Amino acid sequence: METLSFDGAGSAHTSDIVTYYSDSSAWRPNHERASHRSSHETQRTRKPYTIPTIRIFTLGRFSILLDNQTADFSSNGQKKSLELLKTLIAFGGREVGEVRLCEALWPDSDGDVAHTTFSVTLHRLRKLIGSEALLLNDSRLTLNPDVCWVDAWEYERTIGEIKHLLHIRPMDPQHISKLVQRAIDIYHGPYLGNEDEQPWFLTYRDRLHNKFVRCLLDVCACLEKHHRYDEASQLYEAGLDIDDLCESIYVKLMACYHNLGRRAQAMKVYQRCQSVIKAHWGVEPSSELQTLFESLKKCA
Repeated sequence: METLSFDGAGSAHTSDIVTYYSDSSAWRPNHERASHRSSHETQRTRKPYTIPTIRIFTLGRFSILLDNQTADFSSNGQKKSLELLKTLIAFGGREVGEVRLCEALWPDSDGDVAHTTFSVTLHRLRKLIGSEALLLNDSRLTLNPDVCWVDAWEYERTIGEIKHLLHIRPMDPQHISKLVQRAIDIYHGPYLGNEDEQPWFLTYRDRLHNKFVRCLLDVCACLEKHHRYDEASQLYEAGLDIDDLCESIYVKLMACYHNLGRRAQAMKVYQRCQSVIKAHWGVEPSSELQTLFESLKKCA
């Protein structure tokens, strides 16, 4: 067993965040893998760990590193093959049924035509990133975690680790805060960035974003409970750098600055929110934010 992680550029370094195994448990958070290992370790010998040679970046952009070299997939003929990869990741990356993939990518094709198209597209994708990266078993496709690292998986593992640590006593707010910053560093933006929205990835995109917001609010609430308002305010600010339309973060950040006695900063947060919300939606901030703003003005 070896513990590894990757920085924003995709380079490997030791870390206490993620534990990789060369089997299906690579998708599981550390605390879930512990019970998974105990029930399966006696059944088979675990393969030696090797650092994934294929690194796939999907958050805020789409790019692939093959043996630390950025792959050039600019050819139009490769578009559908890469869409298969993107769809596979959006559907979980593990044992995704051929029928489900075909319905997402070729909804107008009948069964035989769709099967043929799937087979040809999979063959082309294997030629692009390597046959060992894609495992097909009983019409179910898996992106092999032995050779593939995906930023979205790393992000979800980090969020899972944070959620687990929030329930451990005694709690370590400083360590949890560092993990949240790690998640922020990984989460460069929504799944597939500014690519044209497709029905097959919108659910996954929303899920990743909602996980981030819930995790951020939970951790900051924990920090505030321990009177670590400075750390909480920094994380709220980092959260707004990712999603400046999330009014829940504005509310919490204003209250946090108020607790720090920084009324002027709290007022500026409201003004920022008002400007962003009005420019994007053409409306005023929520009544909750307006009420908080009015109460802060009265404290002057």
